[in-house]
Amino acid sequence: MTNQSQWIWNASAQGSDVYVDFVEKFTGRQGRTYRLELSCDTDYTVWCNGVLAGFGQYGDYINYKVYDGLDLSPYIKSGQNELLITVWYTGLDSQTYIRKPAGLRYEVYEGDQLLQVSDELTLSRPNANYIPGRCDMISSQLGPTFYYDATKQSGEFTSPR
Repeated sequence: MTNQSQWIWNASAQGSDVYVDFVEKFTGRQGRTYRLELSCDTDYTVWCNGVLAGFGQYGDYINYKVYDGLDLSPYIKSGQNELLITVWYTGLDSQTYIRKPAGLRYEVYEGDQLLQVSDELTLSRPNANYIPGRCDMISSQLGPTFYYDATKQSGEFTSPR
């Protein structure tokens, strides 16, 4: 990852066991190579043009962040494309997780050209489908469970600050 992307978070999504959506729009060309490099705390799901493109954050450490690389090429269409990243921040220590600050960092590439980065202009919103703050632990080994309500609708995207 370059030093052009920044760690970001939604200011209204505070505390533990919270979910935030981030959206990025960019112009693409079908048939080209696109990739997303990202890291978050704690876990993520990536949707590209409404299709599930990847999920899961590799476990890492406070001083050793791991970045995943996802091939977006199969999901890109010519014209406007939308990347939606949902991040779940547990914020609760367990035997498999050490609490770190909430955040997301990403970069979108077309071939070797950097197209988009996470920064203070990235739009985000709390995800209304997940019920935040419950913090119900499955066990000290597995960490918390989640609660999902498919009848809820998330609000508008805003600046993360």
